[in-house]
Amino acid sequence: MPRDASEKRKGRLTRILEGGAHHAEEPCQQEWERVTRELEQAFSDIGCAYLTGHGVPDHLINEMLSTSVAFFKQQEEAKIRWAEDANVHGYIKMNSERYAGAGPELHESFLFKPDSYSSCNKEAPLFFTPLVSLHELHRTLSRRLMTCLALSQGKNRNHFVNMHLESGTKNSCSIYRLNYYPLTSDGREDATGFGAHTDFTTISFIYSNNSKGFQVRDSAGQWIDVPYVPGTILLLAGDFLHFHSNKKFTPVVSYCLERIIRCTVSCCPARSSLGDLLAAP
Repeated sequence: MPRDASEKRKGRLTRILEGGAHHAEEPCQQEWERVTRELEQAFSDIGCAYLTGHGVPDHLINEMLSTSVAFFKQQEEAKIRWAEDANVHGYIKMNSERYAGAGPELHESFLFKPDSYSSCNKEAPLFFTPLVSLHELHRTLSRRLMTCLALSQGKNRNHFVNMHLESGTKNSCSIYRLNYYPLTSDGREDATGFGAHTDFTTISFIYSNNSKGFQVRDSAGQWIDVPYVPGTILLLAGDFLHFHSNKKFTPVVSYCLERIIRCTVSCCPARSSLGDLLAAP
């Protein structure tokens, strides 16, 4: 993996999509066509893009991220109460996962769905508080983007939406994932925050704080810095979208090197459409 500026391109992705319409309003035909065209270009090229005009308030994103940091900064015994269960929900401790290479991947994670702990006797972590509002906004946003993706393929506008009708429920593979990177490499050259991988998803939505270290690989095989851009959501095309677009859309390979806090919302079809495939971060 790249470790210095000589092995990767500096700068930021130039593809920025303007969502344009607020969630309370149905986009006009001109807006549908524009976003469809721009999303098609971005996902065909590098497989990711910044999205502005998305309708998700900054304060909601900031509350989600700040309460997540507070959770991960607790003592290990407090976090381990939420250890990952058989449904692949819950806390994943440091250095428990490896996606690429032999070196340690220094991150902690928490996987969950909006209803993960609705019938639980213990009080859910604080980051569930902003989740209700965030989830409803995200559902509207994701459905509009999937409509655009279907239109770009010349398919019925509900082609992808119908595959995701149960998104966010227990019958779906769609999942929220919080990733936290609290430690340095301690001098190990092979240590990363998160190894190179693609997402087993249709689209992943990345909510991030003002951090560095996230990169994607372009079509030439070079690693590009993808810095935090205030007011945006980062969109990543996943493997499911790649194959269901006849390989037109690129499943982006991403990698995390440095300290960062991310909330990844991975949109996948229901298990009835995709077997038991689970969302990767």
